[in-house]
Amino acid sequence: MERAARSASHEWCLLVRIGGHLCALPIRHVTETMRPQPVRAVGGAPPFVCGVSVIRGQPVPVVSGAIVCGADTAPRPPARFVSLKVADRLVALAVDEVIGVRLIDRVRLGSLPPLLAAAQEQLISAIGLLDGELLVVLQSAALVSQEVLEAADEAVQP
Repeated sequence: MERAARSASHEWCLLVRIGGHLCALPIRHVTETMRPQPVRAVGGAPPFVCGVSVIRGQPVPVVSGAIVCGADTAPRPPARFVSLKVADRLVALAVDEVIGVRLIDRVRLGSLPPLLAAAQEQLISAIGLLDGELLVVLQSAALVSQEVLEAADEAVQP
């Protein structure tokens, strides 16, 4: 009974590190994590798009987590890709580290600053104009404090 109540009031999230930020991505949007694949630049792509990578035989756009969350704008090689479900397609989010899956209290999750909190307004507008469904997925992600991470770690303890 307690476990069912906990899962109703909590949400499973994948925790990742992007620059100095700890981010929670709702697991309902995540399909897998992987080592980064080769990325081919695409001419005329907006700055937050690193290019296209072939993942499971399909071309997938790769989005810079660092640029999206405002961590920095200098290109650097990602340590991991997080494959996100965006409507009926995939988008790879380039991140520095995948920490793991945690159960986070929904009330606490809703009170956290969004992943896009530090992003420039023009960047958010560009994402919205080019891919509104991606913007919805990114807006569901949150920046996590150490306190929230510790509470999430305690939630999985028996």
